[in-house]
Amino acid sequence: MLSRHRAETPVAWSRDRVTTAAQMRAHVDGFCALLDPASPGDELLVICRDRYRFSVAVLAAWERGYSVALPPNPQLQTIRSIRMKPGVVSVIHDVDGFDKGIDVRDERVVSAARGAVGRVPFSLFTDPPPERQLATVYTSGSTGDHIPCPKTAAQLLGEARLLAETFPLPADARVLPMVPSHHIYGLLFGVLVPLVSGASFYRHTPLHAAEIAAVGPVDALVSVPAHLRGLLIAKAGELPPVARAFSSAAPLPPRVADAVKKRFGWTITEVFGSSETGGIAWRQSGGRGP
Repeated sequence: MLSRHRAETPVAWSRDRVTTAAQMRAHVDGFCALLDPASPGDELLVICRDRYRFSVAVLAAWERGYSVALPPNPQLQTIRSIRMKPGVVSVIHDVDGFDKGIDVRDERVVSAARGAVGRVPFSLFTDPPPERQLATVYTSGSTGDHIPCPKTAAQLLGEARLLAETFPLPADARVLPMVPSHHIYGLLFGVLVPLVSGASFYRHTPLHAAEIAAVGPVDALVSVPAHLRGLLIAKAGELPPVARAFSSAAPLPPRVADAVKKRFGWTITEVFGSSETGGIAWRQSGGRGP
């Protein structure tokens, strides 16, 4: 990862901050210093609303030999349930009301990351062996219990690179995800694809038109049908330019696709798949056709 980034290329941004690839490399190294080396089979549960802190935690976990467990939601009951599973040794989080593990907002964590800036030379992240398990994602539970879905490096990073080839982003592209990073769709399109494409991602997860209006031009919007429908409260010209928009996680109703196209000029790329399979199909959507 970061093979298409230069040291000064942005990897993450918000309305008041831009973080470069060199800073990310240093922040990951600083975070690594807080983690003991993993034993075989060890997992770290990672749940962070801040997409950049999530990414740093995941990359540091991989560097130290861990797989990461990504819960289906940030509810305390869900986090505690997965934390109790065999092999899950700790939690990295920014969840209010949860006082276990490592809170990425703690001063010691922030200081460790900042302390590495300037002393860690910029370098690429080495890919793990293809067969190594990198993550366990969980199904939403809409049809029963949350089912764990282990992902190897070949599956997870291979799909990210295939997506980057299928839907190429321009150099220094800005990706705005409206979905959380702990879901497979948000992990791939909102974190891993930007990191392998030379792009940057927005740190936060805006849900409303007013929040998106304040962001500025976007090269790729990563959304779901419910959020796209909610954006229709905005008038034409109120939202920033969006070069490409993606939708997944549920069928996109034709009337929503048509309304978005008419109001904002966006043609939605629908992606089909599941936590178990990853993405398996796509279409340029008016909500119709194969």
